[in-house]
Amino acid sequence: MKTAALLIHTSDLELVRRALEREPDALRHFAERVACVGPFLRRRAQHAGLRLPRSALDDVAQETYLALWRKLGLYRGESRLETWACGFAFHELRRWREATLRRAGAALGDLEEPIFELSGSDETAELVEQALERLGPPAEDVIRLKHFEDLTFESIGQRLELSPNTAKSHYYRGLVRLRAWLGPAERGYA
Repeated sequence: MKTAALLIHTSDLELVRRALEREPDALRHFAERVACVGPFLRRRAQHAGLRLPRSALDDVAQETYLALWRKLGLYRGESRLETWACGFAFHELRRWREATLRRAGAALGDLEEPIFELSGSDETAELVEQALERLGPPAEDVIRLKHFEDLTFESIGQRLELSPNTAKSHYYRGLVRLRAWLGPAERGYA
């Protein structure tokens, strides 16, 4: 059985090492790279049916950055830095939602407009995360940048050092593969 070679993002590993050493340029570049957390949280909250006030989104983003920084020494370069950061954001948003549920308890039924709507979207999000990881770079990175950061193909190409047309090709081919893995539109995954 043939196994896929593990792609290590050495430039991301080097950036993390330098950021942990508190090099000013590395810290600035690191902050730019993980700026994807805010747009990811907004989009993820929207997809999950969460109606968070701006202050709550900011709180979740701050918790994400703290968790990311605390665990930064564990980064092994097996995914792009942005992908790793968005994984933290996903988990922090889930933690916020669970804490809100616990605090609100039965009072949620009394709200005219709930803060969130329960749905199967968390399970769907996990399936999509797994499928994206299975997809691997560069298609995984292109799709994440397109959907989580709302970048144009030109911007994606610059970030990933690809031509805009190559980024677009990876995007559309990746979507075809994701649709095949996740199932038909009737199941709600299209």
